[in-house]
Amino acid sequence: MRTKIALIFILITVSIVSCVKDDDGCGGPFPNLFKVTGIDWESGLAEQITTAYDTSYKVINIEDTIPYNNFGIVAKLTTELFYGSSNRFSFFPSAFACSPAEPSPADTILGINVITNQDFNEKHSKGTDVSAFFNVFTRVYTDQDWGNKKLLSLYEFNRSNSLAPRHELFLLLKGIPTSEINRSFTVKIKLKGETLRIEEFTTDKVLILTK
Repeated sequence: MRTKIALIFILITVSIVSCVKDDDGCGGPFPNLFKVTGIDWESGLAEQITTAYDTSYKVINIEDTIPYNNFGIVAKLTTELFYGSSNRFSFFPSAFACSPAEPSPADTILGINVITNQDFNEKHSKGTDVSAFFNVFTRVYTDQDWGNKKLLSLYEFNRSNSLAPRHELFLLLKGIPTSEINRSFTVKIKLKGETLRIEEFTTDKVLILTK
């Protein structure tokens, strides 16, 4: 029994040492977390991009008419890598084989809200929350889905308390407005990391078609 315990202790010690030695080319410790340092926003025509290996979206900023189910908003997250304590436990560090793991998010998205700047329908006038009419497409970081790309309703996404993705988050309009007019939306995203902060963006006006 003591022999087994000693062997486990030696393996763990070697794995830790291999992470911090520089003379073997491994370097370390490696950055294992990333935090959001800024967000660039765009809105316009959302196009789905599908390949044999992946599905994603792109948003083209155009001053034109857009069918309601092709209107999208993209949050392009700027992130910074750093080394810190992670909530995800691993018995053997990933640096054991001198292969750093993919960094984990350090910020939690507490909620995303979309406000309409014009009357949306009979029940949602100017200045009201229309989050129920949007979907989210991004990499989700929860205990159930770690880093998987998912399309969720904004309501489902907000309930998940997902950690922030490293690159992009798309908001896709799914609800039909009652009239075809030039529209804009204000998006508020609440992030909790080292501090609690709210990022805000108002889209350019664009004529959104009802079909």
